[in-house]
Amino acid sequence: MLRLLHRLILAAPLALVPLTASLAQDYETGIRAFNRGDYPAAFKQWKPLADKGNAKAQHYLGLMYTQGLGVPKDHAKGVAWFKRAAESGHIPAAYNLGFRYLRGEGVRQDAKTAARWIRRAAGAGLVPAQHTLGLLYANGDGVDQDFVQAYLWFSLSANRKNRIAEKDRDAIAKRMTAEQLRQAKALVAKWRPDPPR
Repeated sequence: MLRLLHRLILAAPLALVPLTASLAQDYETGIRAFNRGDYPAAFKQWKPLADKGNAKAQHYLGLMYTQGLGVPKDHAKGVAWFKRAAESGHIPAAYNLGFRYLRGEGVRQDAKTAARWIRRAAGAGLVPAQHTLGLLYANGDGVDQDFVQAYLWFSLSANRKNRIAEKDRDAIAKRMTAEQLRQAKALVAKWRPDPPR
């Protein structure tokens, strides 16, 4: 991914290269610091990028605040950063935002809002979000209970090597009629990721 970013930077018009290359370098410096556990250094690199609208940096700040990595743990600040990133189309941020609404961390617990954000991430193909959305449909949390939809989302996650989703899919299948199974399998066969927003 970063090599592709470097190729795109090199192909950019010359007037844009210094600014873009600098931002990419700052982001990469933040990644290296984060990976070695130097969270204050990562924060120092990412905060200016996040303030300028970099969704990846915003997502990482959300993670840092919700987990207390290099900053005081603050779920509300984490949610604010996740929301900014998710609203600009960052898929993992959408999942993390939905998960916070589901658990009531940093926001009032709201299963419907959680389901909406998790659905966005699941529709884009994020495997953990697909499994979580299957659980929401299986239990009727934030959405109407729907075993066909639960089977669909469990199957999509299971098809990408999520063994827990595979077990959940098999368990929900035992509760479904033959017609529901037929419908669900047809949905799985024709499913395609949602276009980027």
